[in-house]
Amino acid sequence: MQSHSYWQYLEALHNMISAVDNDIVLKGACYTLLDRIIEAIPAARTEVGILGAAPFVITRQLKKKALLGDKSLILKSLEDFFREATRLEPQEEEQRLAAEFEFAAQRKHLSLDSGESQLCAMVVVRNMDVLATGDKRAVLSIAQLMIDDDRLNALMGRVRCLEQIVLSIIQNEEPFFVRSCICSEPSVDRALNSCFACHSQKICRDDIEQGLNSYISHLRSGSSELLAN
Repeated sequence: MQSHSYWQYLEALHNMISAVDNDIVLKGACYTLLDRIIEAIPAARTEVGILGAAPFVITRQLKKKALLGDKSLILKSLEDFFREATRLEPQEEEQRLAAEFEFAAQRKHLSLDSGESQLCAMVVVRNMDVLATGDKRAVLSIAQLMIDDDRLNALMGRVRCLEQIVLSIIQNEEPFFVRSCICSEPSVDRALNSCFACHSQKICRDDIEQGLNSYISHLRSGSSELLAN
């Protein structure tokens, strides 16, 4: 029988991992901001937990994207990242829980795909500290499911959306460098294009922060207490 301290060690190990969805990894790579996004979660590369199928899925999505930058460089940065990131494989209990979340979402006509539901289940079961997601519809869906399923209460205050992560970056770094990265790939994320006013000649730091905070506040208003502070 394993000692109590061994199980405490395993729980502490799970807490070190930040679950990150495919959307954030893909967009971070397309913007050449992946390392900065990881740091702002905050996490180290080895502390980022991605789904086991993520390398295949993200690479396939990238190949289909119409980007202005060099895809071969983006693929290389992703390959380096995948070598260091932690692969998350759902265990039996987590698979069952994810299926229940997904089925409940389907019954309520909510948007929650299998990847997001698996990450939710693993964060709940393993008591992870962070779920970083670029899928705002999934966040809103989780909030709706939480009304009838208190198991999802474990996610409260642990979800970080892409806009929160980008806001953290520009609060600690020159915002116009970040703006140049985001505006160089206008097809990647329309919300960030809007926040950084990519079609405007002039914009100041305050305008960028106000735009990001507006998106965050709107999401927070519809997602109960899911979003981290």
